[in-house]
Amino acid sequence: MKNVSARMRANKGKFVVLGLYIVLVFLSPLYLLTPFAQDQLRQLTNSIVSNEADQFFREHISALRDNDIDRAYSMLSPEAQAVTATTSLQELTTYFASTTDSIEFVGGKFNSVTTSDGKVTEYEVHYQIPNNDPVDKFVVVYINAEDVGGGLKVHTVQANKIAQSVQEQGDFSLESQWFPLLLSLLIPLFIVYTAYRYLTKATNPKWILFLIILLLSLSITITGEKIGANFGLVGFMNKSGMWGPWIFSLPIPLGAIYYYFVFKKKEGFVPEEKV
Repeated sequence: MKNVSARMRANKGKFVVLGLYIVLVFLSPLYLLTPFAQDQLRQLTNSIVSNEADQFFREHISALRDNDIDRAYSMLSPEAQAVTATTSLQELTTYFASTTDSIEFVGGKFNSVTTSDGKVTEYEVHYQIPNNDPVDKFVVVYINAEDVGGGLKVHTVQANKIAQSVQEQGDFSLESQWFPLLLSLLIPLFIVYTAYRYLTKATNPKWILFLIILLLSLSITITGEKIGANFGLVGFMNKSGMWGPWIFSLPIPLGAIYYYFVFKKKEGFVPEEKV
């Protein structure tokens, strides 16, 4: 034990970095569960569209819900009108036959660029409407629109019936998500153990190998049914927006694997203390 304490004192900087790694990977994701973080996410989500744009999108949805095809068609861009028949909008109105008057913005994104012709702002927004149906309890509307300086115009609009609200779909479920959660915790713990072992066992631990053990990881991310990948340091879980799904990171610890299979045999170790 004295030997371990001595080695910790001799490698203070590395142990500080190890502590920061633990905070970033294990503790920082939990911040998203705090009321303050939830309030920040809510404000960020609501700030995606301006009040004017939000009103425009709600009017377009209301026109479809009220079966006002002429008004809904007039809000389409010239390009959309050229390829969209009024019968297509008529078919879309069937999704709103049993919906309520409540329209809730639940997410989206926008992008503004300045061209030689002026400023162009593109929107991709999602709205949710309660539906009076025992099975399909909500309708989600997806709108793609653009403002080229002459006001907003809709490019595409789609609707989909869902059994659970967007908020419910984004909730954490231990029953269905326990396995990716377990892996997202165990693998970083293995990395922490490997780094700690290296610092307390190697005769002369080097910064380069220590950082390789901690940071050289290929993280597989699971977001609902989607799978992605990235290199580097990530928290064991994250949230995709205010009501988006939880993202569980499953790092492949390439640095730790390298240490055990390649470097460990070359490095001297401090003998175990006899009890």
